[in-house]
Amino acid sequence: MKPEVPRHLAELLGRSGAFVRRRIVVNQAHLARYRNRHTKYVAVSGSSAKTTVCSMLEHILSGVGRTEAQISSNTMPAIAPFVRTVSGECDFAVVETAIGAVDRMKHLARLIRPDIAVLTMIELEHKKEMPDLDIIAREKGYLVEYMSPSGVAVLNADDERTAGIAQRANGRVVTFGRAAASDYRAVEISAGYPDRL
Repeated sequence: MKPEVPRHLAELLGRSGAFVRRRIVVNQAHLARYRNRHTKYVAVSGSSAKTTVCSMLEHILSGVGRTEAQISSNTMPAIAPFVRTVSGECDFAVVETAIGAVDRMKHLARLIRPDIAVLTMIELEHKKEMPDLDIIAREKGYLVEYMSPSGVAVLNADDERTAGIAQRANGRVVTFGRAAASDYRAVEISAGYPDRL
């Protein structure tokens, strides 16, 4: 007769197996990213507007070359399998990234190594997990820190934390916004129902 495994040990073994499976997928994704280093990765993060920006970029880049995108499901359990399966013929990969806890972005950024890193804004949408804007900015900054040395960081000049994030960029920095110092400046913006933006 086979001895029965204690319940707590069975649960531990089950969790260990799940961890090992996740690590295998992440390691395969790292290998795939290296293999597809010709593919230009565009990673978008920020406290809001990520999905809209990614959808627009996917649409625009599709007119230039083969484009694949991972939008909405924006954490490692969804991003690693996406990176692992990006086609070798893909010209562009657009990836929406988010953080649910401290140090999560560091692992995503190391995997993606974006050629273009876009940060939309730093706000308190992550209040439960990270109640401090400086912590959020530090986490989001990993995206530009781990980007390709030939890459471009696209940062919001209207966000006061942009200067600190720009210093961490591993490549060139361009800014957008309403601020006079923006590289790409929005002027004469109006919105009022029923008129269009």
